[in-house]
Amino acid sequence: MKVHHGGYVPILIAGTLITMMWTWRKGVSVLREKTARQDIPLNQFMAIVERKSEHAPVQVPGTAIFLTATPDTTPAVLLHNIKHNHVLHRHNVIMTIKTARVPYVPEKDRYTITKLSDRFSLLELRFGFMDDQNVSRALARCRKEGFRFEIMSTSFYLGRRKLIADPQSGLPQWQDKLFIAMADSAIDPTEYFHLPANRVVERSRGNQHLGRRKLIADPQSGLPQWQDKLFIAMADSAIDPTEYFHLPANRVVELGEQVII
Repeated sequence: MKVHHGGYVPILIAGTLITMMWTWRKGVSVLREKTARQDIPLNQFMAIVERKSEHAPVQVPGTAIFLTATPDTTPAVLLHNIKHNHVLHRHNVIMTIKTARVPYVPEKDRYTITKLSDRFSLLELRFGFMDDQNVSRALARCRKEGFRFEIMSTSFYLGRRKLIADPQSGLPQWQDKLFIAMADSAIDPTEYFHLPANRVVERSRGNQHLGRRKLIADPQSGLPQWQDKLFIAMADSAIDPTEYFHLPANRVVELGEQVII
């Protein structure tokens, strides 16, 4: 009888949460399987790009940091950067971030740097599940301990996927759409990892350039604090210009800019 007198509410909430978690696990598994078919081993890629030839990419100064979840394969954003811009930075860092099964990771165990070649390094950062995953702070510590790079000549490259429902994915249509909606609403990695917004390049596997602003509340803006935060929330929820202007998603590059208002 309690179900008929409001007991169904927690049951519905629990059922919804279970469905979302189940959908997320299945969707991530399907996505991982599809992307794995196109992966190129990192050591194979390095051997190709470091070979001297007239078709080798042009070397440009500075450091490029490429975020990836699979450090043994070449990040897609790195492949597409070479494909469309035909350049390779003097120093290239493949960075992966691991979340340990402990609340906090000691600072002495925060990172491991492995030199792969003269131009490539592998950087693994480790955080506990209760740690603030502040990559900028971790990189500052790396720099103090000998990892040489200048933040103003360093670019952070993030891959950005535009997911499209596929009838052949193996998921029911409703679950396919739910997974895509959840993926689209995920927190911005620039914000989550505390990356410097004006040093971030997001690639959607393409080469049309869009400016992207990260707004930060400013007590001196002249707006009440609540109005400042409301405006930023409205700006952040604005429709994606790639979608609004019907740009080909696989030809877009977003360049970050940080603005205090």
